[in-house]
Amino acid sequence: MAASFQQSVGNIKPFDGTGYIFWKHTIMLILEQSPVAEILVKRPTKEEKALKEYKMSDIKAKNIITQCLAENVLESIMDKTTAK
Repeated sequence: MAASFQQSVGNIKPFDGTGYIFWKHTIMLILEQSPVAEILVKRPTKEEKALKEYKMSDIKAKNIITQCLAENVLESIMDKTTAK
C-alpha cells in the first residue's frame, strides 16, 4: 500500500490556494484509500477503537495532507494539531 500511496500523492499538484474543490476531491480519495478519511469527519466514541489508534490515523492523515500542500498554504496551517 505504501507504493500506491506514494504514487497517488506524487500525482497531485500541491494546493497553492487555488482550485480547492478539485484538490479536496482528490485528497479525500487518497485519504479514503489509506483509509484515514474518517479522521476528518468524526471523533471516536468510547465504544470505538482505542484513542491511540485514532491518534495514529490522525497523524497519517496529517502527513498525507501536508505532502499535498504548497509551502505558502502549509505555512498557514502548521500550528494545527489535528488533520481536521
